[in-house]
Amino acid sequence: RALFNVHGSIERLSGATQARLEIVRTTVEYLDRLNAESGSDVRVLSALASAYARVARVLGSPLQPNLGDLRGAEASYVKAGKILDSLMAGGAENSADNADLRLKDAELRSEYGVLLAETGRQDYAIAQFRRGLEQVRRVLMRDPHNLEARKSNSRLHLEMGQVTKYRDAAGTQRPDTELLPFYRSEDHTS
Repeated sequence: RALFNVHGSIERLSGATQARLEIVRTTVEYLDRLNAESGSDVRVLSALASAYARVARVLGSPLQPNLGDLRGAEASYVKAGKILDSLMAGGAENSADNADLRLKDAELRSEYGVLLAETGRQDYAIAQFRRGLEQVRRVLMRDPHNLEARKSNSRLHLEMGQVTKYRDAAGTQRPDTELLPFYRSEDHTS
């Protein structure tokens, strides 16, 4: 609650940086303890992944006001990614086919990729964007009508395009070109 409620209320107050840092530090300690004790409850682990992603945004997301702790942000993105990886690897019943988890992972990869790109690690950023695009592709293969997956697909392509536009323009388009048959089949069935 402190991170989601209190931090949001004070994030724009001048002189609140120290309080914000303390809230985040306490939150990370709590999440780490909860992660160690959570077992394999899919809902708890999914919520933990979301909380770690939120912490990462607060610590160092270039897309919002942040505390400038890029290493802390990266560590939180990695923790969230590991949790989602374990859920999708079959650690939970039917999780490999769960579109919500795949889209959550795609969003995480998008945010983490932006952080990596902003810190000059374009190759790692591209790897994260591609990982997100693969998750989206899997969702769209099963459900070409999934609006969230389509939005995520567009966002990931835009972000990857910002990184690759001068290096590999054709490679940027390749994954989306592979999805054209799914989009075309939808147009005929609608």
